[in-house]
Amino acid sequence: MPPRRRAREPRITDPATHPRRYVSLVVAAAYLEVDRKTLNKYLDAGLLAYRQDGGRRKIAVAELVAYDARQQRRAV
Repeated sequence: MPPRRRAREPRITDPATHPRRYVSLVVAAAYLEVDRKTLNKYLDAGLLAYRQDGGRRKIAVAELVAYDARQQRRAV
């Protein structure tokens, strides 16, 4: 019997209706349109708050929205 694959985590299309409160780095990087390694650097620099879930970092959807808004204000 082949190993069971994990279900894919849903992408963030609308933060207000996203089914999860915290998302993985892959999903967060896709939302911010940056590479996962770049997002890791942001986390290490303290630009985004995260929680440690075992050995994995999870980022709150609300934190991503707030960070994106800060970046858009800075660009204007």
